Amino acid sequence: MILDELLKLNPVKIFWESTQSLPGMKSNYHAILFLKNLDRYIQKKIVEPTEELESLNLDSRSGELSLEGIYNPRKYFWAKILRIKKIHYQARLKVVHVEDNIVRFKFTAYSLDNPGKKKWDFIRFFSRFDPIHKKRILNKIVRGFPNTLKLTPIKWEVQLNLNYFLNQVPSIAGKIHVITALPDNGNMYFGAKSSVIMKPLMDFFGPEYIKISYDGEV
Repeated sequence: MILDELLKLNPVKIFWESTQSLPGMKSNYHAILFLKNLDRYIQKKIVEPTEELESLNLDSRSGELSLEGIYNPRKYFWAKILRIKKIHYQARLKVVHVEDNIVRFKFTAYSLDNPGKKKWDFIRFFSRFDPIHKKRILNKIVRGFPNTLKLTPIKWEVQLNLNYFLNQVPSIAGKIHVITALPDNGNMYFGAKSSVIMKPLMDFFGPEYIKISYDGEV
């Protein structure tokens, strides 16, 4: 498995094994990605390799994905002059399009502030007029996942390429079509159509990260 070993006893796994007599059936599936369980993976793959990102947390509610964390602008000239040691960033994104297993998100809110300031905040004020700092932080996050995340030519949009993950499992590669994506309740919910049993996908990543349910024949 790419992340952790499967739990020895999993009711979803038992269910999938009972459907192995239905090969080739065109089906509807729902998958749930547990965002909070990705914290350790994000810390290792994005935060630790960089000197500037100190934290990155994912959450979701009311149809929006939220990013929040601390950024250290130690290499930025003006941060040294102004004695800015840390920047708190938070952003919200909503899904605007899903096609070819690529989910496109658009920012609905993005703000920066000084976590040590309680009254007038220069960072919060200045970031309203200068998007460079916001893009600098965003680029750091995107570069942590070069095979899956991409900034689009459209202003303040990000693409999530799910094909990268699906192609990790050869038996299902090219046979799954994600048709919906919804962030909510601390998770990402995906709707998909597939001509193959999707159990190998859960086996590969582990049920602590993803849960898959079968909704019946299309």
